[in-house]
Amino acid sequence: MVQYNPKSVLRQVGNPMLKAFFEHHGHTLDADWENLGPRQVQDIYDAYLKLPEGDRRNLDIELQGIHTIAQMDAGVRLLIEEAVYRCLGWV
Repeated sequence: MVQYNPKSVLRQVGNPMLKAFFEHHGHTLDADWENLGPRQVQDIYDAYLKLPEGDRRNLDIELQGIHTIAQMDAGVRLLIEEAVYRCLGWV
């Protein structure tokens, strides 16, 4: 399993969804959302690091959950692909 890294999770999620995620939690990050390219998260990550420690810790718990779900989904996809490749008849 890939080790959790908040910057990697931010990169995987896509900027419009990240903006909605942070705003949902009451944080308007100081990032140039309109001019960020896909998966350009350095400004977002820097703003995330500037949040108060307690807020960042709470968000980090949710980001870890996102990471865990993404890893499980990738594992399930890999098993299905392998079953199809080997004609195991699971799908």
